[in-house]
Amino acid sequence: MINLIYDENDPSLPEEAVLDLIKKAAALIAESENAADGEVSLSFASPDEIMELNDAYRGQDRVTDVLSFPQMTGDEAVQPAEPVADMRGPDEQDIPMTYGDVVICPVRAARQAEEYNHSIEREIVYLFVHGMFHLLGYDHKSDDARSKMRKAEEEVLSKLDLSFSQA
Repeated sequence: MINLIYDENDPSLPEEAVLDLIKKAAALIAESENAADGEVSLSFASPDEIMELNDAYRGQDRVTDVLSFPQMTGDEAVQPAEPVADMRGPDEQDIPMTYGDVVICPVRAARQAEEYNHSIEREIVYLFVHGMFHLLGYDHKSDDARSKMRKAEEEVLSKLDLSFSQA
């Protein structure tokens, strides 16, 4: 099970129904990826805040829709389509595994929802799913990798009745 950690007092937090869909998406992803129990931090950022993060961590001085910051990198990073190893040592089993952080820009999500002609709720859930798959080692650097990631995303979204064909 993947637990979401977020600031319940954040004024940019989406409605409870959207948070429920995000939690369901996290559970579906954990199941489909055989992920060990753990935590994911979820934050919502203004365009200025996400641009600052994008510049600081990716060297891209522009607003983006979602950023993912995996906790595991290098040799311990997970690979897509493989069971996610529990990286905790024997003396750390009581400490939840931390997959990383997903940061979403609701302003950018709203603009994209309008552009793609679907709801802001669907866009925010999609961005979370996209970010979560990045935490689990997926990327879209090649056509093959992009295809695998899109397929995994669509499987989760379709189970939530939010697939591209249903949106």
